[in-house]
Amino acid sequence: MKEYPKPNYSLRIWDLLGEEQPEVTRFLTGGWILTINHVVSVTFLPYLPTSPWPPPPAMDLDFAGDRDEAARVVLSTSMQLVTPTDGAERIEELVGEIPEQQTIFWVTPRRYAELDTELRGLFERPYRDDDQLQLSDLGDSALRTFLQDDLPRSAALSDYKREILCLPPSAAPT
Repeated sequence: MKEYPKPNYSLRIWDLLGEEQPEVTRFLTGGWILTINHVVSVTFLPYLPTSPWPPPPAMDLDFAGDRDEAARVVLSTSMQLVTPTDGAERIEELVGEIPEQQTIFWVTPRRYAELDTELRGLFERPYRDDDQLQLSDLGDSALRTFLQDDLPRSAALSDYKREILCLPPSAAPT
């Protein structure tokens, strides 16, 4: 299906454990990949190591020797990532080589649990191949709030992706 700008965009939820290599997922305890309007992906990861910070890039994207390495593999392949923090909720922009720019949405453990529960419920809902989940299907929910209030603040969204999500272009760097 071809993507085009659509305010009531489609959503597709993937189980992170089914999308990564088995030699990586054996250390992960869950997570989700949310694909928005066929173009933008947001990864929900229940654990991200914070020491050292920023973490070094994953050396091997197909293998992890422990939980920290597994989380770094997921971080190394995600442009937008949501993860819990014991500190204050915040948005952090990382600039590196690959990917060039990433946005990390640090959320409280309680908010992460709400998002995780909602994503799990949507993932388990039966859909026919021609029946897609739409933004309007979310109602007044934690996920809809994230998509409308937080995601647009990501500097890692290109102008093309912003257009596809019917968001204003990013502000030019000063």
